[in-house]
Amino acid sequence: ICLLNKGPKEMEVSFNIKDIIKESFVDLPNADEYKVYNIWEDKEFSIRSTYSAKLRPHSVELYRIKAD
Repeated sequence: ICLLNKGPKEMEVSFNIKDIIKESFVDLPNADEYKVYNIWEDKEFSIRSTYSAKLRPHSVELYRIKAD
């Protein structure tokens, strides 16, 4: 998943993984918890459904997600 802030101000961006896995092009099973890996920061954490991040102006965050 890629989160993008194209604007000139800090912005909070969020997604609900339960909504994303409903899409036909997403190959991710329904699970109680998901491992989220921030590719650029080399950090991993867990979420159950919703994730929010504050993005600096003109910034991007990139995540790899897998069912736990």
